[in-house]
Formats: sequence, C-alpha cells, structure tokens
Amino acid sequence: MLMEKQRYNKLQVGYSKVKKGIIREEGFTLVEMLLVLFILTVMFATIPPLFQSVQSKINESNFIHQFQADLYYAQSYAIAHRRRVSYRYDNTNKAYRFYTGGENILILERKLPKNVTIERGYLDEFHFNGEGNVSRFGNIYIKIDDKSYRLVMSIGKGSFAVYEQ
Repeated sequence: MLMEKQRYNKLQVGYSKVKKGIIREEGFTLVEMLLVLFILTVMFATIPPLFQSVQSKINESNFIHQFQADLYYAQSYAIAHRRRVSYRYDNTNKAYRFYTGGENILILERKLPKNVTIERGYLDEFHFNGEGNVSRFGNIYIKIDDKSYRLVMSIGKGSFAVYEQ
C-alpha cells in the first residue's frame, strides 16, 4: 500500500508536490504575475511607434504610386478620346485636377494628404495632347513629411518618372 501511495504521488508531480506528508499546490505568486504583466506592458508600449513609422512609409509610397497612376490615367484618357487633358494644381485647396481640352470638364480631382505638399517647379500647368505627348517638360517637386521627390516630365513621348531626392 505504501508503494502504491508513493507511485501515485510521483504521478501527480505536475499538479501538486508532496513533501513530508504535506501537499502543496504549484502555481505562480502574485509578484511573479505582476512582473510578467509589467514586462508585457513595456513591450506593448514600445510597439506603436514602430507601426507608425511603417504606416507613414506605406502612406508615402501610396501617394507617389497614386499620383503616377493618375498621370497615366490622364495620358491614356487623352489618347483614347483624342482630346487634350490638362493638369492643374490648386494650392489653396491642396488638390490637383485633370480637365479635358477646351470644355474644361473635370475628369479627375484628388486632394492631397495633410503631410504632402507639391511645389510646382518648372511646371505649373501642362497638358497631354491627343497622341499622349506632354505639352511642356520640366519638374514637379513633391514633399512628403521630410522626404522630397522630383517628378520629371520628359520631352517626346510624354514619359515621366519620379525620383527620390
């Protein structure tokens, strides 16, 4: 019977400890739990700044890609409809717009995010003609937070590229 009891006690090691006839339940003390909670709180408090930098990087990239996509759209619209499409930047409302030729029909308007500014550079206004060529060549400067980008409109086929400065 004593052997049975010892074997039974050895099987219960995960749940309780038997020492000199006293059963003691295993578990964490309050101090241990508070220490673990403190460490987790410190870890979670340091994570949001990391996510903010990643989020701002994503927003920056999204704006540049959206601006390029809008330019491609305006160019393809000009080619498809054989009409002139003009680009205009409204500094007071922080928005850029694309209009069709002589009718001044708005085909696209996009407001800028708060952290984005566009400096006209050499191109305050330009247009794509019916063949997709650009009327003027030059630069448009884009500033997102503390980073600067330069949109270069090339002469010829109406190609353009964005470069980080």
